[in-house]
Amino acid sequence: YQELRGYTADPSLIDQAKLRYPAVSNYIEAYRHLSRDLLMYFLALAYPERGFSYSPPAVTKQYSIYRNNTEYYYFNEYAGFIDPCKPTVGIIAYRHVTLGRGDSNILDALIDGLESRGINTIPVVAAGNPANGLNVIAAMNEYFIDPATNSSRVDAIINLAWLIGGSMAQNNGTDFLTRYKVPVFSPLQVWSSGYMNTDYWQISRQGLDYTFGSEIAIEEIQGHIEQILIATMKTTIDPVTGLEIAVADVIEERLERICERVSNWIRLRHMNNSEKVVALVYYNYPAGRENLAGGNSLNGPESILSILRLLQENGYSLTAPSSVEELIGIMMKRGRNLELLGELERVSEDMILWEVG
Repeated sequence: YQELRGYTADPSLIDQAKLRYPAVSNYIEAYRHLSRDLLMYFLALAYPERGFSYSPPAVTKQYSIYRNNTEYYYFNEYAGFIDPCKPTVGIIAYRHVTLGRGDSNILDALIDGLESRGINTIPVVAAGNPANGLNVIAAMNEYFIDPATNSSRVDAIINLAWLIGGSMAQNNGTDFLTRYKVPVFSPLQVWSSGYMNTDYWQISRQGLDYTFGSEIAIEEIQGHIEQILIATMKTTIDPVTGLEIAVADVIEERLERICERVSNWIRLRHMNNSEKVVALVYYNYPAGRENLAGGNSLNGPESILSILRLLQENGYSLTAPSSVEELIGIMMKRGRNLELLGELERVSEDMILWEVG
């Protein structure tokens, strides 16, 4: 029971319970996310003289699609909520930090925010943790992929579960994203109310601490983007029991921002490459003509030229320079910092200006 509640239980105690009550193993599989049912089963076995009774376990999947306080274990049960004429976003979350603790605040807010923008959602909850995300991978393969065409049902994924696949199956997650070319957005949440609540975050000059920096860097290994804080934790006291209850406190403005960013990325994804405008940023530090696109023992201009050629090959509206020397000439003329007085006027004669507003 402790194991199901998220605590670290003595493995020997779990093994002893399974030996004493062989059917316990089936109940653990069936009700891993419903600890109350499992507890009742233990009580029924331990105190038969009290007249407790129980039903045989009905083993269910360790993942499901969530919507409006209902779970759907098969995609065809949920398919009626999908409009094939609209884009679709998959949402991934661990059960123990959402439905397992009776907290669907973030899921509900993301569903509302995306669907108000004309985007279908497939919100998935799965058993697992940052180490073991195998159930997440299984859910993605079942719900996000159309078996008839072996193509992705989703245009993007919002990931609330750290690395997709966890550290144990990280490569499986990466392979999925590479195969189906689905962008992944990983908004941030503060899971401890003792660390930071919304009020503190809003007035803090520092914001999130360095530990979130390492989380972002690790997620970028899989290409995750848009790590925007969308929720902290808030605590309330239950007036009946006096228990302290912690639930996600969604930051409305930040949640709207991530939904809008996802919507824009999807629109960009389906736009013709010839219509897209791309900014390529490189270093010019310290300012000066000879410090363009500097890198630590790297050939910056050569890399830029390779990128420009790839863009041209993929239908972007540009003509790549014919050589590195030609590219450097363009960069020195139009794309450098202005280290001397009077440079602004000279450089502006060759600038391409874009309207702002």
